Amino acid sequence: MLQRIEKILGICDRHFFARFSVNKSLRHLKLGPPGELLRNNIYQEWVLTDLIRTENVFPYNFTGSVSGNISELIEPFTHAKLCTSDHLPFGIAVQTSGVDVSDSDHKELECDDNQTILKTYMFLNPENSTQYFDEWQQSQKAWWTKISACPGRFTLTDVHSQNSSSQVQILADFGWGKRVVETICLNTSGMFDSLDLDTRHIFELKQGRKKIFPDILISSFSLENAVITFLCDAYDESTSMNLSREVMRFHRKIAPYKASFSISSSTEFLTKQLRSVGISTLLLPDASKKSLESQFVRNDEIGIPYTVVMNDSTLKNGIIALRSRDTTLKEQVHITELKKYMLQLYKNY
Repeated sequence: MLQRIEKILGICDRHFFARFSVNKSLRHLKLGPPGELLRNNIYQEWVLTDLIRTENVFPYNFTGSVSGNISELIEPFTHAKLCTSDHLPFGIAVQTSGVDVSDSDHKELECDDNQTILKTYMFLNPENSTQYFDEWQQSQKAWWTKISACPGRFTLTDVHSQNSSSQVQILADFGWGKRVVETICLNTSGMFDSLDLDTRHIFELKQGRKKIFPDILISSFSLENAVITFLCDAYDESTSMNLSREVMRFHRKIAPYKASFSISSSTEFLTKQLRSVGISTLLLPDASKKSLESQFVRNDEIGIPYTVVMNDSTLKNGIIALRSRDTTLKEQVHITELKKYMLQLYKNY
């Protein structure tokens, strides 16, 4: 187990995904350029799912940390309440800072720095909040599996209920241990009882002829720990022709770089073409000094899904080879179709 963790930490350091000191836990996590791109891609997938594709969820950015006191939500709740005319469900997606405390098996892979916490608060009708809680668990688990290199590693714990709260966690199982990646809680309307009358009135919602207090679902995870999770998720070792090969098998949606190129006179032009349509590419000047195989090794270790290979005949017939990180096979694509074909590859999950 420790040997595999050391290999993951080694490849992270070697290719500048992240650098950190290790002393029982990860300390002072510092992301390099590929790590920052990975972090941003995970964040964008969260925005797409929890904000854009979830009905009536509104963004709100807290400055600093959030203590968890319900009164901190007065301003964003009031805005969402007015926008939806009291129609449930509606939600608030927030980005805040704090330390994510979990019950993962191996604390040496827990980042103890101040982290970016992504939280979604869903305000629900008490009559159907339990059903919504069940559906939300499944949809959040599906989110993790959808952008994972190994979807089967994500599972849900049993629901733990205490007083007026129910909690479930999403786990990632790496064989050598489990990591808590997200926590989902359902709090009943009883949590408003401790508020003064004026504040309680703010959280009242009109449903038909009666007024109710909503149940609140809170879904949260640390963006930095999500980065660590997907670094562990992507790491793989394979053996071909008695040669060991380390690969970062990032899902193409979150891969820091979507494509790379073997060096040729047309490389810079094609790189600009792909970048112009939002496909991140890696083109390093030292590639011309490396053999094609050593370029493949580096690209695989960085987790780049595709490498565009051009040779002497490309300028004559316009045919390039698109090498897959996962299969190591190459398919032929005409140079004029590359941009369109790559967009199609990254359009779907």
